[in-house]
Amino acid sequence: MTLIYKALVAAALLLTAAPVLAGQYELVKGKGVEVCEAYEKSLNSFQPNLPMVGGRPVSSNLGIDKPEWKSPEDGLAPNGVALAETFQNFSEFLWERDVNPVRYSRSERWPQWEGTPVQMKEAHKYYRSSRGQVLTWSPPLLAEFDIDNDGNPEHVYFQHPARSMIGDLFAVLVADYKTVDRKKTERILPHPPFKKLGLGMVRPVKKGDWGIAPSDVKVGNTLVEDAASDLHYDFFFFKGKTYFDQWWESHPDFKGKSDIDAGLLRVFEPSPQGTQEICTYRFIYK
Repeated sequence: MTLIYKALVAAALLLTAAPVLAGQYELVKGKGVEVCEAYEKSLNSFQPNLPMVGGRPVSSNLGIDKPEWKSPEDGLAPNGVALAETFQNFSEFLWERDVNPVRYSRSERWPQWEGTPVQMKEAHKYYRSSRGQVLTWSPPLLAEFDIDNDGNPEHVYFQHPARSMIGDLFAVLVADYKTVDRKKTERILPHPPFKKLGLGMVRPVKKGDWGIAPSDVKVGNTLVEDAASDLHYDFFFFKGKTYFDQWWESHPDFKGKSDIDAGLLRVFEPSPQGTQEICTYRFIYK
């Protein structure tokens, strides 16, 4: 119920707000850094009236480009590689790392959630079924580029759905395209695994919290947001280097505020040693 309710609230907000709002991105961290200032100009060149959720466009006039993503039908992967298998491996990577399992449990049982083997098995079964639907309407994207700026291209897998409530997430694949290179992916990803957040799986809510279904308010809690559903990445190139940005559509730190008001857009520079946040933007309304 919460997912449907939240999606309806977000859609209503966009439909009612878009015609009357105007805004721009403001750089709050990274002033004087060339890529940060160029990306700010690029974002604002599209005259956004609301924060860009995912698939943020870039201005080539400012020297910014994006990877050339290809669908499975384009033949980027070697012959014989079943990308449905790759998708399943990526899905299991998300399940272990970024999924709040309660999201795939019946909402009326949240107050009784204990993470028992039976509950986890039930949640995993529903998760796998749900991911199968994602593959149907949002096939994976692939590209080869130097994701960690070490001078060597990697095989990058990108989940870029054309709808809300599913995260825009990525992973580096091993050379045969079949499985996730977990070591390299973990080194690049800036957000910690769900379990390491220490936020639990459900959180208290009250009347007036944004996007919370009345049924959740009635029982006094809702599920904790997770990256698999609420985090959106996107990539771009600037002067021979790879960067990616990050925007949370929803996060428990927002504490009931509207996500479009509370979220910050961050830009990261990956390297062989790890990933560093170099730019932070906030969206302000004119």
